[in-house]
Amino acid sequence: MMISAGIIFTLVFLLLAGAVTVWSVLELFRARQSLHWPAVQAKVRLCKLQRYWRPGTGYKDTAGQEWSFQMLYDYSVHGQAYQGYRPFFGIGPNKRVARNIVARYPQGSMVVIAYHPDKPGLSVLIPGVNRYAWLALLTGPIMLIPAYIAWRFF
Repeated sequence: MMISAGIIFTLVFLLLAGAVTVWSVLELFRARQSLHWPAVQAKVRLCKLQRYWRPGTGYKDTAGQEWSFQMLYDYSVHGQAYQGYRPFFGIGPNKRVARNIVARYPQGSMVVIAYHPDKPGLSVLIPGVNRYAWLALLTGPIMLIPAYIAWRFF
């Protein structure tokens, strides 16, 4: 018995949707918990928004333009050094929000971050639930749409 491409496509998207949903629920849970985490001073080592072009597109072609946001901060808990990279929980910031983060937290600045009391290596610059945590939660169910289309029409 042969399995059709539509069924394989459906199963792949169902698995991806399930994995993304589990991840996003965990992100939302951690975002909510982070409001009650201890805080500590950190030094911003890197905070930048970088523009680059996808391979095969022209240098001036805005259609091939991509943006990459990177953040890294150093902190210490009970004498142990750690590095964090999360501005907040959820999906990554869009370009406008990333620009605001870069302007507000420049490289070399001192900031206050929240860290998980039992896992100090897990930290966040802006604790709490925001729209990016909620958007992450929507991603899994949205991925069910192509799975349904493949199941119904292929």
